[in-house]
Amino acid sequence: MERVVNAEYVQYENVETPVIIATPVQVVLSEPVFKKKEEQYCGPCSLIFFCIFCMSFPPLALCVPCFPCDTREIYCIETNDENT
Repeated sequence: MERVVNAEYVQYENVETPVIIATPVQVVLSEPVFKKKEEQYCGPCSLIFFCIFCMSFPPLALCVPCFPCDTREIYCIETNDENT
């Protein structure tokens, strides 16, 4: 790179300017798919079993939260991504 100095400006010779090439990116957005599932949880029926087992056989009452008997429907988002 050769530098020529003048009183008014500095000029560089034989310098290539960088070229930036931008390519468009195509993004495909799909609608989310909701899937219905059943989930077990500790609800009123489990609470009743807990109270009955507390009165009849207390050590057995500690197992009631491990085996919940109430169910409810929940909606989950199902993804069809190949990357995940």
